[in-house]
Amino acid sequence: MKRVAFVCLLMTTPLFAASAGSVHGKVLGPDNRPLAGVVVQLRNDLTGFKEDNATTSDGGFTFTNVPFNSYELRIEAQGFTAVRQSVDVHSAVPVEATVTMKVAAL
Repeated sequence: MKRVAFVCLLMTTPLFAASAGSVHGKVLGPDNRPLAGVVVQLRNDLTGFKEDNATTSDGGFTFTNVPFNSYELRIEAQGFTAVRQSVDVHSAVPVEATVTMKVAAL
């Protein structure tokens, strides 16, 4: 009987294992070239979730282990207009977000 219960538990575990997803993307300049070192923030003010990341040399960023929820992606870089973009993480399928920054007005 214990063996049957254990096997049933093992079979249902994967159903509960996926409770987080990921957000991947790139930050590009107006010329479609990647921007490195740009601060990218993923946040949800209702839950208090907030994580910062900086883009890599190819403009890429990644947030992993993101709990299922709706978020705001905030991208800020000196000389560019700040960008706010909504993203929804509701499965283990990675969310892709490519953002093109615009030069800030003087």
